Amino acid sequence: DNLLKDMSGIEKCQSLKELHVSKNQLTTLNHICLLQNLEELHISENRLEFLTNIEKLTKLKILHVDNNKLISLSGVEHLHLTELYCEGNMLPHHNYIDFQEETGEFQKIKKHLLENPYTHSKKVSTFNSRTGLLD
Repeated sequence: DNLLKDMSGIEKCQSLKELHVSKNQLTTLNHICLLQNLEELHISENRLEFLTNIEKLTKLKILHVDNNKLISLSGVEHLHLTELYCEGNMLPHHNYIDFQEETGEFQKIKKHLLENPYTHSKKVSTFNSRTGLLD
């Protein structure tokens, strides 16, 4: 485990496209959400409860938030992700997210909700674009 608790100063790296800060002690996305060119973020095994301001990362395609303390994926619905990994959090089995149907990109997204305490089965959930639910 690493001891990184704060990412202040990272916002100066505006050309950064990929960031790996897993296995630290981060509790917020402050400063990271200012990286407007970021396409891939690995922030697994930290102490995140919320993804506050994640919608500011408009170029983000791949998001790894496994094994945090997330209770919501709020904000993710504004992104055009192709991959989302979120197992090992506190997410409910049917996580209501208002994805934008018109993009159609969320039909390809990989939803990993395994090992969340409120998940009723051990299968990988898939996004249903009609209902806005993870099945």
